[in-house]
Amino acid sequence: MTKTIHILLLALLGTAISATAQIKVKSAIDTASITIGDHTRLTITAENPGQAFLLFPAPDEIAQNGIEVISQRLDTTLDANGKILNISQQSTITAFSEGVDTVNPLAVRYQPQGDSATTLWTEPLYLAVNSVEVDTTQAIKDIEDIMKVPLTFREVLPWILLALGIAAIAVVLWFLYKHLKKRKKPEPEHKKPSIPADTLALGQLEQLRTEGLWKQGRAKEYHTTLTDILRQYLYNQYDIDATEMTSDQIAEACESIADIDAEQTGVLREILQTADLVKFAKAEPQPWEHDRSMSQSVDFVTQTANATKQRLQQIQMQQKQQNKTE
Repeated sequence: MTKTIHILLLALLGTAISATAQIKVKSAIDTASITIGDHTRLTITAENPGQAFLLFPAPDEIAQNGIEVISQRLDTTLDANGKILNISQQSTITAFSEGVDTVNPLAVRYQPQGDSATTLWTEPLYLAVNSVEVDTTQAIKDIEDIMKVPLTFREVLPWILLALGIAAIAVVLWFLYKHLKKRKKPEPEHKKPSIPADTLALGQLEQLRTEGLWKQGRAKEYHTTLTDILRQYLYNQYDIDATEMTSDQIAEACESIADIDAEQTGVLREILQTADLVKFAKAEPQPWEHDRSMSQSVDFVTQTANATKQRLQQIQMQQKQQNKTE
């Protein structure tokens, strides 16, 4: 199953859609009847989201009345201009108890830009779960004894040749390994920069801001560089190998860091997902959205670094007090 997380998506449309436009939400199941343990797909679609924050149901909200969630993923439908029109959440579900299970109405929460949050509810759905049919009219039969047939040399010969071939390959590989090991040069040790991680990151962010790449029509390069700076900061400051992680994996890793609270993790998730939309969905953010990602990044680095410094200072003070008492 996918990790149990809320999926937050900022739908960016270049067309002029009112912030108060109603979002249409609908849900459907591919098949309403399955055999115990089989899979089917539950799809929730939000139409014409406009410039709104969307929050789809998490797996634990869908997992009810005997239904279990195997995995989740998001899909987007683009128009000819590359603007996001429809966003759908597809959940693979199953059930292991016979009967009719109910998918109660599910909440899809959205918040237009500059407006209050609103909750929409899907229609209830029903899933019939059928047991495996067993033919009880047939008598139970004993398992027949296995017949022992003597092996012939012709039958054993291919296995002997296979073993000799594997042994020959192993010998060749061993000599190659010894030869390459002698020629292999030691890799340089990866060292972190000597300057503080937050000082380095803030300097890089300021340089990126002054370059104004998005004003030159290079929005993808701008957001890629912005998130690369944050990924490197997380590695330098907290040893999170963010350069090798997806956006969701980075947010989950931050949840285990004491110096990064839930609000800051949410801000980081928003920055990364905005960049993903620009890089992969060819979204075109508004000018204020470029500036917002920059200011959010600066605040994230500053606040988390200050939290770390304060925690280390408290530890030092406690150690000094303990030394005095001793």
